[in-house]
Amino acid sequence: MQAAMWVILAATLGLAQLVSYQRQNAPVVLDSPVPLGPVMVAPPEGWTVAPDSDSDGNAIAYESPQDERILQFSVSRGSPASAAESGADRDAQTISFQGLHREGTIRPVREVVRLPDGSAVRAESLLATTTLASGVEVSIELVINGTRTGPADRRLVQAVANGITPAGQGDARRPRTIRTAPKKSPAPDDDQ
Repeated sequence: MQAAMWVILAATLGLAQLVSYQRQNAPVVLDSPVPLGPVMVAPPEGWTVAPDSDSDGNAIAYESPQDERILQFSVSRGSPASAAESGADRDAQTISFQGLHREGTIRPVREVVRLPDGSAVRAESLLATTTLASGVEVSIELVINGTRTGPADRRLVQAVANGITPAGQGDARRPRTIRTAPKKSPAPDDDQ
């Protein structure tokens, strides 16, 4: 009887590990790109435009269909001070914006958000930014309420960053799969 219980426990743990592994290593499929200022951005397939998304054409937010994650894209006239501040952050790492042929930074942001009812929610996000030659700053922020960011979240932001292109190039693309292979050894920031 005890042996059967141990077998069931081991099988349950093995199945949970398999599901976790598949979720973290699933390819990111991007939806059709939409214009945002001087660039085209492509959200993950199945994500929907958030109701409180900015309507002035400088920002757009998408909500995940499965959990409490929000992906925010924004463009703004960058300033040398903001670029220097993000580069000086000890948690900042280099990220590639392949579709823009630019490098940028990605860093974790942690904060406590007060809700209208007075309660507080811990929010963690990943913020990736790059500056175009024109001085326009392009940023992606993946906000996760109530949980910590992990390697799968970083791969999602990397895939989305790779999918950003200059406006007018490849505007009619269809949804595509961006495969981001997991790193052999996790970066020090992935554990936080």
